[in-house]
Amino acid sequence: MIHIHQLTQRQSRTVVFTNDMNLDTLTIIKFYALRFQIEFNFRDAKQYFGLADFKNYKQIQLTNAINIAFSITTISKLILEKYKILLNCPTMGIIDLKTVFRSQKYAQVLLNNNNFDPDDFLNSPQFINIARLEAIHI
Repeated sequence: MIHIHQLTQRQSRTVVFTNDMNLDTLTIIKFYALRFQIEFNFRDAKQYFGLADFKNYKQIQLTNAINIAFSITTISKLILEKYKILLNCPTMGIIDLKTVFRSQKYAQVLLNNNNFDPDDFLNSPQFINIARLEAIHI
């Protein structure tokens, strides 16, 4: 593949390998980019949601453990996008998301109130102060 920089007109070459000769170069590059997203999902499932920790030896238990780890990984990524916007923190990650929910639980326990409304707390300045105790990017 030859790429021409539009401003400088300099050329660069890229060699693309595949075993499917029916794919065009751009499709191969798009597929390869998706590979890293898959790797990141495996990393998150292992690191944060127990994919590496389960001790199941039966087929159904193994299938359930893997499905739970990847389902929670997917759900957490969806929730993370909401909180990035809500907290105006585009660099927020999974650890920060876990900190947000941990902070809400701490506040609920500390306030000892069963009628605790997490949305009201999330919009208060006290929330950010509690979340900053453990967060990385907030």
